[in-house]
Amino acid sequence: MIRPTLFLLLFIAFVTACAPAKKSITHSAAILQSIFDTTAVFKKGVTGFILMDAPSGQFIYGRNQDNYFTPASNTKILTLAVCLRALGDTLAGIEYVNGNNTLIFRGTGDPTFLHPQFEYWQPAYQFLTSRPAGKGLSYTARPFPEKRFGPGWAWDDYADYYQPERSVMPIYGNIAKIAYSSDSNALPVIYPDYFQKNVVKMVEGAPVRLEEENTWSSRLRSTTGIPFRTKAFLPLLRDTLHRPDLEEIEYNPSIFDQPGFPWKTMHSTPVDTVLRMMMYESDNFFAEQLLIMSAQKLTQTMRQDSVIPYA
Repeated sequence: MIRPTLFLLLFIAFVTACAPAKKSITHSAAILQSIFDTTAVFKKGVTGFILMDAPSGQFIYGRNQDNYFTPASNTKILTLAVCLRALGDTLAGIEYVNGNNTLIFRGTGDPTFLHPQFEYWQPAYQFLTSRPAGKGLSYTARPFPEKRFGPGWAWDDYADYYQPERSVMPIYGNIAKIAYSSDSNALPVIYPDYFQKNVVKMVEGAPVRLEEENTWSSRLRSTTGIPFRTKAFLPLLRDTLHRPDLEEIEYNPSIFDQPGFPWKTMHSTPVDTVLRMMMYESDNFFAEQLLIMSAQKLTQTMRQDSVIPYA
């Protein structure tokens, strides 16, 4: 489906770059009609499409444009446009401030923190691990008004690789990588290994992970990625940083959200690098997290509905 869709996008760019004279509009509509009538992909599926002249709102061409469709990955184009406007050239990784005898930090929604595909850009991890032992280190969870899954996700897909939970500070992409052995008696190996203690023998037919728990089944025999419940974030971060003394302090908006509060930003990954992965792999998790980051940047809340009208 990529080639016909790409052709349409290029064609739209060409059409919208030209003055919409009546004759050229009629010609454009005829070309689009021919594309839909002759392209094998469009013959085999149901496609909804509409092209309008942006300045005038004049209708140019439509195909099933009045039908209802479930929004699909083409909505990432709008997410991409918002991110390009909102996020600058580098993602904000964490925000931190030196408090009384402790370093306080909070998440920004950055999906690349300790993500295995972004190992090169981990200044936040290096910064936190460089904190000397005995020096206070405290995490505070800023308000996260969203549910763990975006609207429309099926509840029973919780263990599928494409549906990690959304969170205020993702870690490892909120995915556990599980390597199963060909030996049916051997337990799988999990990364991060913090979860290894939760691998249990389960009878055939049991779920690969209990819905509300980070308890893993040994029944699969292939390597896969399974989302984990993000309620494990803080103990997982303590284990990763080798800081059992990492504290969580209550978030106080009357202090932390006041203008002029001295938060500093530790930046992480180049935005274009992240957006390329989001679009190239059609990664839902990155799209959802980056939309939440954009909402925070533009509206000072991590509520996706606050930024959708802007899109």
